[in-house]
Amino acid sequence: MSSGPAAGPVRRSREVSRELRQRAGFPSWGLFTDLYQLTMAQGYWQEGLAERRANFQLTMRRAPFGGGFAVFCGLGPALEAIEKLRFEAAELDALAALRDAEGGSLFRDEFLSALGGQRAAVDLWSPDEGEVVLPGEPVVRVEGPLLQGQLLETAMLNLIGYSSLVATKAARIAWLAAEGDPVLDFGLRRAHGPDGGLSMSRAAYVGGCSSTSNVLAGALWGIPTAGTHAHSWVLAHDGELESFRAFARSQPGNCTLLIDTYDTMAGLENALIVAREMRDRGERLRAVRLDSGDLEELSKGVRARLDEAGFEAVRIVASSDLDEHAIVRLKAAGAPISLWGVGTSLAACRDDPSFSGAYKLTSIASSTDESEALWRPVSKRSEDRFKRSDPGRLQVRRSFDGEGRLRQDTVYHLAGDGPTRTGRQRDLLRRQVLQGERRSAAESLGSLRERVRRAVAALPADLRAFEVGAEVLEQRVQFDESLQRLRRAVAPPPS
Repeated sequence: MSSGPAAGPVRRSREVSRELRQRAGFPSWGLFTDLYQLTMAQGYWQEGLAERRANFQLTMRRAPFGGGFAVFCGLGPALEAIEKLRFEAAELDALAALRDAEGGSLFRDEFLSALGGQRAAVDLWSPDEGEVVLPGEPVVRVEGPLLQGQLLETAMLNLIGYSSLVATKAARIAWLAAEGDPVLDFGLRRAHGPDGGLSMSRAAYVGGCSSTSNVLAGALWGIPTAGTHAHSWVLAHDGELESFRAFARSQPGNCTLLIDTYDTMAGLENALIVAREMRDRGERLRAVRLDSGDLEELSKGVRARLDEAGFEAVRIVASSDLDEHAIVRLKAAGAPISLWGVGTSLAACRDDPSFSGAYKLTSIASSTDESEALWRPVSKRSEDRFKRSDPGRLQVRRSFDGEGRLRQDTVYHLAGDGPTRTGRQRDLLRRQVLQGERRSAAESLGSLRERVRRAVAALPADLRAFEVGAEVLEQRVQFDESLQRLRRAVAPPPS
């Protein structure tokens, strides 16, 4: 069913992974942005504002899927985008070729020359990747030259948003619904293109999936890979029994048989014949897979027959359009399923396909010199409360109860008094990037996955629910009085 690097060639596997990452390098982080970011950048440059210090914040407006939390994911790729932000000859030529509505050059030669000398000089604060975050909080804070902070908006929303969405879905499935049962990521074929497929598999593993069918993701990041066979394998042979025998000969150490191509219970009898033949050869049938039909009824019948035949160790894998709600229903009904294959609900997140995040300018300084700068808080106003942005340079202080469970998050303004600090509190946003360079080495995906497991386990019961009401969130996320005063004080500048 699954595979991973053998113990012997570990060094070689790492070399292959490094080579593949270099070969699969992103074409251009400089051009990975919306056009209006660059037209604004030229405007800042023309007005002498490009180097003015500015503070941008990415805030999660609401938690995905109707829940109470999100898994913060995608930080690794986001840091890579910052470190590799470049405008070299190819990027500058591409921009020089763009035309405005009158047929003239969209960008001035002098601006492109200045852009060519840009190297990231921003600082970035965020939670560690794999932490849980709550709605209404800033999850990324970018501080540095106004031009650079503006250019990073699209990449931050894209890289953090989709990865956090998938990781949250994976955590709901793996840790809350499946309760630690292995969950196999089968989403590659349903993902939105090859780049979406890679981002999805990385985030799904971080969020809690135990393995992936995505071979490239496995090679790039060391994620365990898993797979069985398709119905086409059975259909390509003269009979189901022959196809099962052939697969057992081909994969004696990784044999899971898909038994629902024709008739599930008849397919099980053929699988039992092969299981006995494998046992006689000193081999083992590892699992049978159900991919259609009434999974509760079929899994109970299959389990009873496997046990009756003396194959108690053969596990049942279920797929077929599963999500967290379907898995909870099946487990509550006592379905004896050991592994869960999940595809579309991970890759497409169809019940909430877009991360509700906003990246806004929240403070701008009077100077390019941080030590001399006087910060002016700014905010977006709107009658729609979800469209408003909080002013200032913000931080989140997380408090815990005596058992180490999350008690409350308080969002506060750094220039204000802030909430009183106690021994069971810590600030959530840490400086991950200083002057365009990450402050610590990249963590393994396995360590990120473990952080998610611990963070979800430390959530109180009301935040672990699949649907969380506004009254719970109002209790769990507080806004410090200093921030509330700042909200009232910040008024639009005179026209």
